[in-house]
Amino acid sequence: MKPKHIKARIKQCEAIAECSDCPRAKFGCIIVDPISNTVRGEGYNNGSAGSEGPLCGGSQCIREILNIKSGTQCEQGCIHAEFNAIVLAARNGIKTDGCWVFVNGEPCLMCSKAIHHAGIKRIIVTNGKYSHSGIMYLVENGVQVSLIEDNKLYNTYLIDDAKAGYVGIYEREVTRKFVQKSDKHVLDLLTETYSL
Repeated sequence: MKPKHIKARIKQCEAIAECSDCPRAKFGCIIVDPISNTVRGEGYNNGSAGSEGPLCGGSQCIREILNIKSGTQCEQGCIHAEFNAIVLAARNGIKTDGCWVFVNGEPCLMCSKAIHHAGIKRIIVTNGKYSHSGIMYLVENGVQVSLIEDNKLYNTYLIDDAKAGYVGIYEREVTRKFVQKSDKHVLDLLTETYSL
């Protein structure tokens, strides 16, 4: 996909996020076929489909009321944007195998599992600051992860290195560290950088 199309899809993702009624955070997700450059699905974080009542906590986010940390206890709160996009595509019989996902926040672990099992091959995250466990799951399971910051696209790769002692994403220097997988097996994530 050309950089101009990536930029356009990022704008669409941000626009669809504005449909969310969540008072805490607005997330959007676009599923795109990278060959035909067509949108296969879209979603945003919101309450249950067809629900006429208030969101999970009314005018205040239930996750804030319960003081739940981002990326944890995903059963509490709104339906996530990625989950909505995948389920709506499936409900309409739309194939997602081989597609790319654009999302304006790192997916939680449950959405990452849905992305992987929907056959999505690449995810482009435009505002990576939430669930590192979801990103780790995707990379470990062969989904290419790209993070966009400051108009630069960072592609992450999994590198086996038992001597490093931690798991991290390298963007010029180490800017994030993930929890070690086990005492004997450690994974590093390396990135390539491209300007958009």
